Amino acid sequence: MNEQDLFILADTTLLGVINQIHSDQWTMTMPPDFPTWDPNATITLREVINYHAYDEAWVPDTLSGKTIEEVGKAHDGDLLGDDPKQSFTRHVEAAVAAVRNLDDLDRVVHLSYAGAGHLIGKAYLPAGSTRVAGGRLETGGTPQANAAAQADAWPQVLRFLEAALR
Repeated sequence: MNEQDLFILADTTLLGVINQIHSDQWTMTMPPDFPTWDPNATITLREVINYHAYDEAWVPDTLSGKTIEEVGKAHDGDLLGDDPKQSFTRHVEAAVAAVRNLDDLDRVVHLSYAGAGHLIGKAYLPAGSTRVAGGRLETGGTPQANAAAQADAWPQVLRFLEAALR
């Protein structure tokens, strides 16, 4: 199975799970041990699915090579509207179509991580602040978002290097 097939399988499987959500469940509060960036936050199932919709919405733009600046805030806010299942389905269909139509696996892709700073570095090393010439360069982001960005980006860098250096 290649990366495209795996993405499509994962996306359609998630859609199948989301299509099982009943209309009275969207406002359910997630359990207290549900992991969030803010351990004191209380979020609903709808908010969790909206986060997934946000990720889905970025796929076509990312794969077409658009930058954060080009897309702007087009995917911010409520992406589920009055019909969450149908809205999420449209986002999945657009993402799957973009992946199916991807004809150049070496295409430049711009990665974006909400809440992460400008320099995320390698995985498993502290981020958000870097020692430079006897001082510190504050590169922003929250520790949690920087760590998540590192954990996601570093394996992608390694895969790129492995493919490029063959």
